[in-house]
Amino acid sequence: STSISSCDSSSGTLKATVPLSDAVQSGNMFTVGSGNKTVDASGYYCWFATWPGDTNYTDGPYSDGSQTECFKITQPTSVSTTLHETNSGGTDVSPSNNGTTITIHVNGYVTDYADMTPSSATGSVAFRYYTSSSACEADTTGSSGTSAGSGTISSGTAKSTPTQFTSTGTWYWRAFYTPTSGSLFLASHSDCSEAVTVNQLQPNMDTSQSFYPNDSATITVGSGAGNVKGSVRFRLYLASDCSGTAIVDQTVSSIDQASPATVHTTNTTVAVSSTQHNLSWLVEFSSTNPGHKNVTSTCHNENSDLAIDNG
Repeated sequence: STSISSCDSSSGTLKATVPLSDAVQSGNMFTVGSGNKTVDASGYYCWFATWPGDTNYTDGPYSDGSQTECFKITQPTSVSTTLHETNSGGTDVSPSNNGTTITIHVNGYVTDYADMTPSSATGSVAFRYYTSSSACEADTTGSSGTSAGSGTISSGTAKSTPTQFTSTGTWYWRAFYTPTSGSLFLASHSDCSEAVTVNQLQPNMDTSQSFYPNDSATITVGSGAGNVKGSVRFRLYLASDCSGTAIVDQTVSSIDQASPATVHTTNTTVAVSSTQHNLSWLVEFSSTNPGHKNVTSTCHNENSDLAIDNG
């Protein structure tokens, strides 16, 4: 309830002066009316009526200012809203991504801002979002959907809690204004025109092949002198005459196998490319068996020239 501090002829606004000749008489009662009057501002009002008297009633003026004939005019309100893409702390992203409808990526955050009309409205705004436009439209009391928090109005504006979306889809937003208790502002809500669409990023993929050259050697010798013993040295060069420094140089030692004996390189670190056109192997077997001689391959007998297509 609200108290009216003054209700007398010295204050207030004159709305009508009516001659008693227009009165409707019923016995000794004379009734006049002010007619329909317009009040242009919200507030609490009381009527005050006064009659100065006449020659028959000289002890006037007579008045009724009991403050029992009072009424209030409430203030309609409206809520307009704007979605902002923000970080988890509610700060707008850069460049800004704000609007009635916005698109963000999975794991992005949205903060909803409400602007009140009139900006003098006080109270709070609750924010909710929904999986469909029809569900949003059906909720006129703020009792369904998912809460995005509420904010106290300051200078005509309130905002939601920053809300993260972790899956794809479209969500529709609505804001519900609750006025300060006892104020003249009427509750209201926004429409469901706000929508945030959450999509996935589409990555691009480039592929690049890698080739790690390896070699093997098989040493065959006639029987009669025991196992193949010794070591095999593998070297890979970039030149057809095996000049320069080998890019792969691996020795397989401690060979002790019956003929034929096969050994392999284990290169996993040196890759070659299609710009290297004269890859040439030089392989040497050094025998530690006195019954077997050494043997060396011919340079460039084994060779590679890659053609790589990475698409």
